[in-house]
Amino acid sequence: MKEQFEKFTGNLLKAIDFALGDSSLRVRYKLMEESQIQEEIQHSPSLQIIQKIQSIKQQMDENVIPQDVATELSKICGLLKNRRLRLIRNEKILLFLELARLSLRLNCVSVAASCINELKNYKIQDLGKQIELDCLECDFEVQKLGPKIPTYAKSVVEAQLKVIQKMELILNRAIRLKDPNVIQAVCTTQWNLCLPLLQDNLQHHVRKPLLAIAEILEKIDSMLILLRCQVHMEIARIEEKGERIEPAMEHFKKALDLDNNGQYNEYLKMAFHRLSVNTTLYKPVVRLEDQASLMVEQAKKGTDKDSVRKKRSLLVNAGLALAPEAFQIVLDSENEAKVASSKSKGQISYLCAKVEHHTRNVEKADGHLKRLGRENEKERIKLWSEIAKTARKQSVWDVCRAACRFCLLYDDSQLPKESKHTKRKKKTSVITLEDTLDHEISAQTESPLSVRLFSLSRDLHRTLAEVRFINAEATIQLLRMEGVRLNDRAIMPADTSQHPLGHSLHQHWNDSEWNTYSNWITRLSKYAMENFLRAAKIGEELNEAWIVHNAVVYVLNHNKHLIASRRQREIVESLNFLFTTIRTTGHCGNTAILVALCNALARGLILPWIPKPVVKIDEKKVIEEGPTKRKKAAKVHEKPASGPTLSVDPAGVPDIRAAIEVCDYAMNLPDGNFPEEPVPIALRQEIIATWVKAKQLVQQQIASKHLEKMTSECNWTDPMVHLQTLTRLTHFAQTTHDHELVMACAQKALELEDEEQYNTEAKKKGMSDYMLRNEMLSIAACAQGKSLMENLAGKKHLRLVASNSFVKSAWYAGEAENLGLAMIAARHFWNACLPFIASSVDRQQLKKPTEIILKSIMKAAEAKNKQDPEHMIYLHQWPTAEFQSSSSSDGHFYPGADEDLTLRTFLYVLLFQVYADKNDWEAGLKVLDEAVQLLPRTKHRLPIFKHLIMVKARLGRNYIMEIQKFKDESEDYLSSMWHRLAFVSTDLVGQLSCYQNAIAVLQKKESELKKVDNILGFAEWLYCNQFPLSDSIKHLDWAISILLHLIPSRRSHDENDSNHQITTEDFKSIKQLEALVRAHTLMAVISGHGSPSHQHHCLMAYAYVIRIWQTSPTSPTPKDRSSKDKSPKSLRQMQSFVKERPKRKGPIDALPANVEEWANYDCPEEIRDAFKQDPTGYALNRDNVVAPEMNDLCAVSRCLYLLAVLANLEKNHRQSKVLIEKAQLIGGSEQFWHRSTMCLTDAILGQDKEEEDKMVEVKPCIEKSPSPEAEEKSEEVKVPSNSLPLSKKQVQEYKRKANEFKRRQSWNQKYLFQSNEVLLQCINFALNNNMLDILASASLEMVEYFGRIDPLSASQFLALHQAWGNLSISTQHFNIMNELPPNFHVIILQHSEDRSLLYGAVIEKIKLPNPKDQKEKKEKGGHQKEKSGQQKEKSEQKKEKQKGKPAQPTLQAKIMRSPVDSVMFTNLLEKNSEYENEQYFAAEFQDITKAMEEYLKPVLSLFDFSELRPPTPAVSPVDSGKTKTGDSGKSKRSSSPKAKAGDTGKSKVAETGKSKTKLKDKNVTAQAGTEDMGECMILLADKFLMELPLESLNIFQEEVITSVTRDFSLQLFYNRLHKEEPDNEGKRDSKGAKDSKPKGDRKGMKPVNLNRVLLPNCIAIDINNVKYVVDPYNDVKGTDCQLMILSELVHSKSSYVRVANLDLDKSSLRLSLEMPTETAIILSLIGVRCIIANQWYSLPEENGTRLESLCENLLKVGKTTGQAIRILHRSKTIVEESPELLKVEGDHLESPEEKKEDQKESPRKLTHYLIHPPAFNTVLYGLPNMMFA
Repeated sequence: MKEQFEKFTGNLLKAIDFALGDSSLRVRYKLMEESQIQEEIQHSPSLQIIQKIQSIKQQMDENVIPQDVATELSKICGLLKNRRLRLIRNEKILLFLELARLSLRLNCVSVAASCINELKNYKIQDLGKQIELDCLECDFEVQKLGPKIPTYAKSVVEAQLKVIQKMELILNRAIRLKDPNVIQAVCTTQWNLCLPLLQDNLQHHVRKPLLAIAEILEKIDSMLILLRCQVHMEIARIEEKGERIEPAMEHFKKALDLDNNGQYNEYLKMAFHRLSVNTTLYKPVVRLEDQASLMVEQAKKGTDKDSVRKKRSLLVNAGLALAPEAFQIVLDSENEAKVASSKSKGQISYLCAKVEHHTRNVEKADGHLKRLGRENEKERIKLWSEIAKTARKQSVWDVCRAACRFCLLYDDSQLPKESKHTKRKKKTSVITLEDTLDHEISAQTESPLSVRLFSLSRDLHRTLAEVRFINAEATIQLLRMEGVRLNDRAIMPADTSQHPLGHSLHQHWNDSEWNTYSNWITRLSKYAMENFLRAAKIGEELNEAWIVHNAVVYVLNHNKHLIASRRQREIVESLNFLFTTIRTTGHCGNTAILVALCNALARGLILPWIPKPVVKIDEKKVIEEGPTKRKKAAKVHEKPASGPTLSVDPAGVPDIRAAIEVCDYAMNLPDGNFPEEPVPIALRQEIIATWVKAKQLVQQQIASKHLEKMTSECNWTDPMVHLQTLTRLTHFAQTTHDHELVMACAQKALELEDEEQYNTEAKKKGMSDYMLRNEMLSIAACAQGKSLMENLAGKKHLRLVASNSFVKSAWYAGEAENLGLAMIAARHFWNACLPFIASSVDRQQLKKPTEIILKSIMKAAEAKNKQDPEHMIYLHQWPTAEFQSSSSSDGHFYPGADEDLTLRTFLYVLLFQVYADKNDWEAGLKVLDEAVQLLPRTKHRLPIFKHLIMVKARLGRNYIMEIQKFKDESEDYLSSMWHRLAFVSTDLVGQLSCYQNAIAVLQKKESELKKVDNILGFAEWLYCNQFPLSDSIKHLDWAISILLHLIPSRRSHDENDSNHQITTEDFKSIKQLEALVRAHTLMAVISGHGSPSHQHHCLMAYAYVIRIWQTSPTSPTPKDRSSKDKSPKSLRQMQSFVKERPKRKGPIDALPANVEEWANYDCPEEIRDAFKQDPTGYALNRDNVVAPEMNDLCAVSRCLYLLAVLANLEKNHRQSKVLIEKAQLIGGSEQFWHRSTMCLTDAILGQDKEEEDKMVEVKPCIEKSPSPEAEEKSEEVKVPSNSLPLSKKQVQEYKRKANEFKRRQSWNQKYLFQSNEVLLQCINFALNNNMLDILASASLEMVEYFGRIDPLSASQFLALHQAWGNLSISTQHFNIMNELPPNFHVIILQHSEDRSLLYGAVIEKIKLPNPKDQKEKKEKGGHQKEKSGQQKEKSEQKKEKQKGKPAQPTLQAKIMRSPVDSVMFTNLLEKNSEYENEQYFAAEFQDITKAMEEYLKPVLSLFDFSELRPPTPAVSPVDSGKTKTGDSGKSKRSSSPKAKAGDTGKSKVAETGKSKTKLKDKNVTAQAGTEDMGECMILLADKFLMELPLESLNIFQEEVITSVTRDFSLQLFYNRLHKEEPDNEGKRDSKGAKDSKPKGDRKGMKPVNLNRVLLPNCIAIDINNVKYVVDPYNDVKGTDCQLMILSELVHSKSSYVRVANLDLDKSSLRLSLEMPTETAIILSLIGVRCIIANQWYSLPEENGTRLESLCENLLKVGKTTGQAIRILHRSKTIVEESPELLKVEGDHLESPEEKKEDQKESPRKLTHYLIHPPAFNTVLYGLPNMMFA
């Protein structure tokens, strides 16, 4: 009735409005036709606005939100604001009010604010409108809070209450106005404002406003029936909560009276009945439900003082009232007193019995609902939930769990869907709670704008969701009672029972019993998680986000321990379900919870697929004596730093990609910069770290270009997170070698240390954050130093800067008490300072840094035991990417420094050496004592003890205790120790003792030579210290005796008899012979000149020296170095790069036969290496000849002087000068000073002369290429005319300018020469170290240097610049052209790096006169043989003079450099790439070729190949007639204007192939032998020029050119030409072709015998090895392929679709590799000699024609690859003339010869080429001289 009445009222009002003729109302209610409405709208602006507002409302009525509703509302507001809009003031006010209400309803706060401001400006006088405006303003104030409202923060609640109080005053104003409409509007606004505060703990604040609303609406008898019902219902709840039962019942009764629709009828009746039962005091309660309700209410009223037993008894009685028997059984499931005792009485048996008892009792609850049925189910759900909530609140957990079980029996969702449908089919009359909910949800959730009607079913489902949460919590509490956390495994209980002595521990229980208990624990965890997930599912069904949000919070909180221990994978399914659910319902404004869920889910998805890195640890530990010995260590090849390679299981890729999607979703949520939904920056950091790790696992690139900029611009609220971000960015930038980013981020990170906010924040958070801060600073400083070391570029001072960074890193690590980081910094510091350690001056600046590092290590080592073993920094929050694990193997650490103790030992030794350099032995001794105390007692301390012994010996202290530490060392080591002690001991007795001990410790046979060395040194010491000569001689005799009785190597056993007399020929060991030389020399010196044995010893020493020279040259065997990579030549060879190295005559080990040959003898490198590396001891090298012990400084200076004299004789004056300066620093006698000064003078004069000679050589080059500065000066210094008199002052001024010019020119020449020398050294170094980018730059600089001076050299270097892309570059680069055939012309086109310059060059061989022509000339000039004998003598003399001249050059070159327009070239490339199909390419191709000619015009002038044209032979009339006939036919066919493209191509093929074949079938072999291959153009262009049709250039259209081929560099072309043939494919002549056999796949085929003779300089291709014609499966082996024809890039409708589908799954990188140029590069790299491929897409017909032509000319005619492609190019080049100049003779056109003659006679006749694109589509890469044989 009510709905009908309202409908009737609405229709009546519409009729009245229409009758009144209000057009706005007619438009609003659409009471007019559409055409009339549109007509009215056009003439009325107000109707336009009304129509727009109504359209939005209509969509809202249809439960649809317009997508651009905010924009539309803004436009309406702007239209209303327009002053030109002619509207009545009241109309505008009404429209603004309507628009403001609509905007607030749609949450468009900005539009509402604009409307309210406009309304305020109108100064409304109508009180009703003023009140409405105030209501809108209050509503706007609350709407501004936005997402803060659900947070219920104190400030937010207070703001809402303040607005509600303001609305109370507005309501009073409306009541005084007595306008019912205004009163209702105010009440509605107040109700909406009170709704968010109807929570249990806040609803008492809105009791007064709600009472006022209910009172005034009842007073005016408002028609807002539903609103009045809801207000009374909420008031009743508030009153009930306040235990005001009677008012509550009164309001429930009023609500029942107002509930006309019956929406709240059932709920209100239940509530009213419950209250009425509670008010009945003396009337007995019959219904069980009422009894339970009474007991629950009594339990709720209990206070904290009441005992738990009292509370529990009431709740238990309530449960028993609802389930008399079953509830007690379920309750007893946890009663341990009723558990049957186990027979074995063990703990595990008891646990098993308890589980069985619990399971058996709980199962009884399932039958309760079956017995009871669904009678009063809604009331019972409420009662059970009340029992569970009350028990939860009062911590009566067993009752809580039992009540939850009975309540959840009514949740039908637990049953499978199939069974549910089955039940419904059996008994359709039963309507369950789930059926009701499904119907209501389907009716209410069609749109987010649908108004949710209250229903008891929805309320009960909310109750069930709450009970699910309570049940899960109660189950978790049961798990905790068992000592287990959620989703953890059962813990084996400890055996606390006492056992007799000798009791052996063994298993007292059965495995099945423990499995029963552990499975029960697992089921409980699963049951708890199912309750959380079911609650979330209910929230999704109800579309209530708060339920899902609470489920997420519960799961994350109770599984916090799993997330912390990285066990998210165990709950990943649950997390995924929650993530899907919360995305559907929304996150209730709590973005942080959603991000935390995403992070946990993403990590759970990727954690199982993170592979563990395999770190290879070098176990070689080398203990060195100290840092000063590092320079003597063998060179170690460093390996590039690279992280461990991670290979992901393909099965994990879907999970990882899903994790990336989850992270992307979370990262797109609002961040911490939005106050509406704040997310802590630390939480966002975690999700970003997860996202990065997932990206790394699937090898996806992460754009990091603007990371540093974003980091600097971000407003960091957490300084620690700011520092951590900078540190991670620094670390990852260092791993990618981004030096600039490393330096910028590291500097910013280190600057944070001084910021006040940073330090204050660290102090607030305590010591742990202080440690974390220093760890991050240590990592940042270390990364900064590592990046500096990687980018030294020869700058020594950067090493010091890097070492300071490592010192900072170590200090921060010490403050953080992190020993690992401190040792990493120490290792890098050691490597950075290694070059400074050898110098005593440089060591002084390392004193303080070394002390800081040692103190930091000591501080971190002391705190190591206090640290948490799991405490570490994860730069990526993953153990596999942790800094310490990656840095420990990062880079190279020299031998011994990869072990912490060894490194610490080295640092102490370095610090000691710093004090030793100052002779501060006392301070050095303190350092050594400290090291002995702090370092562990291991062998690492031996170097410390060694230096300690030396210092004590030097100070005269006792070192016996310290030397005992070396008792376990080898006797050779001990001997060396004693020997060194002898040098540092201060007293004579100590030295004597040390020498004796050094000799005495050597007892083994293999130490005899070492013993001899010590004896010789001891004898020398005895002689120098004035001991008796007999003592020295005795020791020398002893040493000689030992040496003579050592069994010489390579002697047979028969020769070892006692009767054999030892001769010098028996000695072949260089060490043995050298020791004998020294012994006899010392014996001669000690015995003196007057001794009779002096001459004998001198002769013996001489004999042994001769024996050394006799033995050594024949001992080493040169090793074959052909298998090794050839090392680059020396600088001298690079300077003479155009000269060929003279070939060696004879074998390598052939020695000169006389003195002259010895003077010019250059020892081969193989012999030198054999001497250096000979391990047998029979070769003369540094290992076998002991360096003299230079105790006499005068002897040292004299040796240096003699070496300087030798250097002068070898013209090495610079080295001589250095040696003399070193010698003079030592000093000597007067004679020494005289001789050394004279030698120094010779060195300086010789060096000056060398420079002058070099200047003389360079001068002609400089004159050819004067510098710009010199040119300017030459213009300034102009010689005045003789006609003008000059004053003396002017003459002097000109002389001064001339001298200044000469001086500057001299300097310019020096600088130019030096730059040339430096560049050559740079090229040499780049070749040695394979630095191709440096080689390319240096080569281009050499091109600039030689550009004008030497075009050939410049062209060679330009070719070397192109070779930088090769994998390796041969050092014989400058000899490549000499090995090419004479008919090969190399053309180079190369851009500079920025494309501003274009270089062009041509290199070719100088063709020698043809011997045949010379013979003809001789025959013609035979009469010249009768010349006089004087002329013969003159010619012979002339020949004799020319013998001394250099050989004639064999190469010539031209080169040019020209500036070009890079924009023009870019446009040309774009235009070329726009057309992919040659069908539509003809007209544009002409434009492209024209633009290409224009662009290359500056360098094309170099390439003039007209000189290659052969002289025109005389043609007989017969021959000319034949030529006319043949050519006319060709011209006739080719020049037909009606011929189609396809027909033209076929006709040309017929011309070039079939016609020639018919004429020459019979004499193919003969002609092949005599035919010349012609001139071949090798075009070397850069990659961008390769994209253009370069073959169509006019310069290549000369008839004499038979081939135009492409390649990428001269090196690559040379490698193709000289590639070694496979074993089964050798070069063969015609005989070899006959004997060749087909391969395995051609067993049934007969071998083809072409019987074709190769052209000169051609390479044969065996036609029997042609294996693949079509290769759709890519099974061609490129390494065995010589010629590859790629007939691809064909476009048809079907192929276009197929290729497009195939390309969908290919990456952009893969597609780029399939481009023509890239394909040719790849095939070239795998060894294909010749590649024929298309440049652009073509039609199938054209492609087939070209392929037919290629096969015809290659296989049948016998053309080379270059000739075949050339014929293809010329086949579509049509020669045309203007029509009026055509001369017709008979039925054919003129022949080409006649045309040439006509052109000579009539220059006006023009011949031009009409080029078609298909002609130049197919190009050739590689060799043009390959043909089938």
